[in-house]
Amino acid sequence: MKIDAPALMTTGIDPEGRGVDMPGFPVHPARNGESHMKSLILTLSLLLLALPAHAAKSCDELKSEIDAKLQAKGVKNYTLEIVAADAVKDEKVVGSCEGGTKKITYKKG
Repeated sequence: MKIDAPALMTTGIDPEGRGVDMPGFPVHPARNGESHMKSLILTLSLLLLALPAHAAKSCDELKSEIDAKLQAKGVKNYTLEIVAADAVKDEKVVGSCEGGTKKITYKKG
């Protein structure tokens, strides 16, 4: 089997813009730069729309969810507290809210 240098640099697309069957590689229809850019913009837009929904959770709501998980596991005699991020000392941090400005800490007993 003879392989020449230009064949090594092929992108899997023939001069007419069709996918080329290369052993070991799937054949995909050719995408021009514009459709690739549209797909990228759409993907990024959807990701940005999902961020506010996740960030909108209040500290009280997150604390309640953590409390429910601990109770479901049978954990008893603990305290969850919402504190400023810079006020955390030796407590165990089990959650973060309000953009990281507050933390939810766990203390046994």
